[in-house]
Amino acid sequence: MGVCYITTEDALVKTELDRLVVTHEGRKILDLPLIKIEQVVLVGRVGLTSGAVAALMKNGIPVAYLSSSGRPLGRLDPIPNR
Repeated sequence: MGVCYITTEDALVKTELDRLVVTHEGRKILDLPLIKIEQVVLVGRVGLTSGAVAALMKNGIPVAYLSSSGRPLGRLDPIPNR
């Protein structure tokens, strides 16, 4: 598993079935199975759909938000399985 960094300004992160899909200006620029992702890092102005948030949390994948200069801004963490 790995960390998925998304650094393209104005990109949109969504999910399709069990895959993370990133689009920019209507073009698909990334398509990865969720099972291969350990964490998602959004750098700068990147959009994340509510469906993607739900899928990432359900699959135990945290999301980190960084400014365009790389400064940490915040984080979404899934609730650990009990």
